[in-house]
Amino acid sequence: MDYFFVFIVGTVFGSFINVCAYRIPQNISIIKPGSFCPHCKKPIPFYLNIPLLGFLLLKGKCQNCGQPIPKSYFLVELLTGLATLLLFSKFGLQPSFFFYSILLYFLMLISLIDIFARLILNKLLLYLLIAGVIFNLFI
Repeated sequence: MDYFFVFIVGTVFGSFINVCAYRIPQNISIIKPGSFCPHCKKPIPFYLNIPLLGFLLLKGKCQNCGQPIPKSYFLVELLTGLATLLLFSKFGLQPSFFFYSILLYFLMLISLIDIFARLILNKLLLYLLIAGVIFNLFI
């Protein structure tokens, strides 16, 4: 049961990474508005915004406009869930698990922004540096 929960939490972080990778380069708030279709800009209802399941239920298309949802959204959610699960299986619920999870999420976010927008943002690298310093001071 622990592994299933960790996988689900990982997919939720993957979903958030997708949101950040789309919005940060465009200077759109990562908090408001809620999730929306990048094509028609209509809000996505919460029950269709479940990581992995939402993509499958919608068959990879927006409910409103029918435009395809990028397959990378599904792939990032799945890979983040699996990678989080691997970290948990190696470290358990130790501080190292949380540090390496944060590192993983930041590196995935930086990679996605670089792939899609060809940017590596200094502010993300700075957050990563701060997390590394905190980890090394206390762990």
